[in-house]
Amino acid sequence: MSDKGFSEHVLKEIGWTNPEWVKVRFIQMSDEVLSGLDYPSKLSRSSDLIHKLIEHGEKQAKEIIARLHEPAYTIEEATRILDGGN
Repeated sequence: MSDKGFSEHVLKEIGWTNPEWVKVRFIQMSDEVLSGLDYPSKLSRSSDLIHKLIEHGEKQAKEIIARLHEPAYTIEEATRILDGGN
């Protein structure tokens, strides 16, 4: 993760000089929806599947909007989470 978008040198390259201002939130697919997906579903253009995923994304977005008053992750915290650490 340190060589990707959150790294300080990448942020500086795009002109972002205050990485402490960046706050990160995660929207995750629920286990229920995730368990129903397999490799062929990644290629599927089924309107039912697409509508299901859109509906789920909208639900997840509403949940994160409702929690905007809660603290977000810093770049360092988000990097640790994505790298599998705590």
